[in-house]
Amino acid sequence: MQINNEIFLKIINRFGGNGITPSEYIDFKIPKKNDYNHYYYKDESGNLNLLIIGKNIFSPYDDNLKTFASKNNINDNDINEFNDKYGVELKDDEDLSIVKYKNVYDIQPYKKSDIQWLEGKGIADYAFENDSYIVKHAELMVDDKILSIQLNFGNWVAISRQVPRTQINGYDATTIRALSVFYGKNVATDIVIYNKDKYLVFTETELRNNANDHESELKDIVFNLYGDHDKYENKEIIKYKNDYYIVVTKYTK
Repeated sequence: MQINNEIFLKIINRFGGNGITPSEYIDFKIPKKNDYNHYYYKDESGNLNLLIIGKNIFSPYDDNLKTFASKNNINDNDINEFNDKYGVELKDDEDLSIVKYKNVYDIQPYKKSDIQWLEGKGIADYAFENDSYIVKHAELMVDDKILSIQLNFGNWVAISRQVPRTQINGYDATTIRALSVFYGKNVATDIVIYNKDKYLVFTETELRNNANDHESELKDIVFNLYGDHDKYENKEIIKYKNDYYIVVTKYTK
């Protein structure tokens, strides 16, 4: 345990000598994730800081545990023990060079107005992955610097420094979830983010309003609006729960 604490101190003082000493660790009882973990702590000045450890973390300084151990003369057993406690589980073909870390210092508080509209909305970034994306409860903690969110299946998320997005490029969370369920995450990401100009996506209500037609069969409206094969490569009606969505693929040069 003492070795783990010493390594933790060295990492959070990566650029500042040994000036930062945690005075309080913020424990949310959040289970460790497979790819990254967050550790909040207050320093002796009362600032709230954050250490992130895990895979797929952007670090411009190539801060990984293997390099860190080598530069600081930390033996393999000690750095592996540290990763077991604070880091992530490694596969047989992985080593500590892929376990990176990132320090965030002096986290600033949210404004109350940042979160007052969140409850009942869906978090768009979560909707690509699973059905638990609707905010049931949101509250500010730790001097209003951490946003604690309860999602619709009861799980909790603690975040800081950003307000969750309820839309991405005009797509709300429920539409993103519908696309992800029907096409899979990769295609949904392509539609919403990477190749958004190639696609048109409508709810049934939106399409009927656009056509000013609330009586005809949905497939007939879709054909009348997007049946031109010179402009549109494909058109598809998909269903998510009890709602229909229309996905139109345009020809792009």
